[in-house]
Amino acid sequence: MRVLWICNQKVKIVSELLGNTAQVFGGWLDMPAEMLSKNPDIDFSILYRDLASPETDGKTAGFSCHSFGDKNCRKRMESVISSGKPDIIHIHGAEFFHSLIAVEVCEKLGVLDRCVVSIQGIISEYAKHYADGVPEHIVNSYTFRDFLRHDNIALAKEAYAARGRAEIEVLKKAKNIIGRTDWDKETCLRINYGLNYYFCNETLRPSFYRTSRDERSVIPHSIFFSQYTSPVKGFHFLLEAMPGILERFPDTKIYVTGGDLMKLSVQQRLRLTSYNRYLISLINKNSLNNNVVFLGNLPEENMCKQYLLSEVFVSASTLENSSNSICEAMITGCPVAASSTGGTPSILESPEEGLLYRYDDPNALADSVCRVFEDKEKSSAMAEKAMVRAKERHDPQKNMQRLLQIYGEICNS
Repeated sequence: MRVLWICNQKVKIVSELLGNTAQVFGGWLDMPAEMLSKNPDIDFSILYRDLASPETDGKTAGFSCHSFGDKNCRKRMESVISSGKPDIIHIHGAEFFHSLIAVEVCEKLGVLDRCVVSIQGIISEYAKHYADGVPEHIVNSYTFRDFLRHDNIALAKEAYAARGRAEIEVLKKAKNIIGRTDWDKETCLRINYGLNYYFCNETLRPSFYRTSRDERSVIPHSIFFSQYTSPVKGFHFLLEAMPGILERFPDTKIYVTGGDLMKLSVQQRLRLTSYNRYLISLINKNSLNNNVVFLGNLPEENMCKQYLLSEVFVSASTLENSSNSICEAMITGCPVAASSTGGTPSILESPEEGLLYRYDDPNALADSVCRVFEDKEKSSAMAEKAMVRAKERHDPQKNMQRLLQIYGEICNS
């Protein structure tokens, strides 16, 4: 079977083939790509977006690769598909502008029936909730950086909406999609009821299959939060919840990836987004300077260690499909408190496996965190059930078998 993947960026095996050894690996597509490249029954190719080197080609015993940029996207796709004659064209993510071009190319070449689109997030829905909980005057404000780039929160939300309109066109044209939650299935079929929907779970990053949690190493009253850069991730909700948590557990600390917002040079201050500035104001307003620890950008193994050190992982997103961060927390045995949005209830059963709360209620978030802190025995039992489910859901071999089954069904339909 000849399989062509169309991706938004390089996967690990491509970077290694091209000699990009300095790249930090860790994408969730890395392991499935490697497994396909080693399968003797698969002739595997990857077409990936690379603005710096948009016409690169490479080949090794296990696979071939081809890059495209924004300007040569359509031409490269037509060339690679026409010459390679893949039995399956797998587009990863409907939310990219190049995904629409890929679907249009497949339609033009008469191979749309052999094309399948994986749902990651559904950005047309994310756009509706992009800045929930952020005051309107902050949404419409500008920092120096925002003014220069013409890119504040309101404009970023509109950019999501623009990508969402292209995404809807992808789903209207597509014949086959792969999803993994009740929410993404319902949402996609509402856009196009004629879609063939295939369920397939994701495989996580390799380090997360080599973990062992030791409760003696856990930092008491520690909260791990995976990133603060986008309002849709809801870090502002956690900062608003912190006073309620500190009333009961005064030594609580948030550990969050990303640069330190409280120790900035003059140049760094000039690069602040309006959302960054709003987070700083919340930290100052709630006197959280000693309660927020910025971890910088963590590579995969360090991210894994942080879950193991943390007493609870918080996902405060305004909307998620199936958060990889929640799944990573579950498989490492870290208790989870998460906003009940989108597909999250499909991946985490509350209260058996974790705690779900209303996404726009900081008081409910505070209560969920405190419940984890108050009853360690119950929290550990909850996390153990979550870990068992996560190991089953993210089993690499089972997920690859399912993916190959989907490819076979599409080829034979």
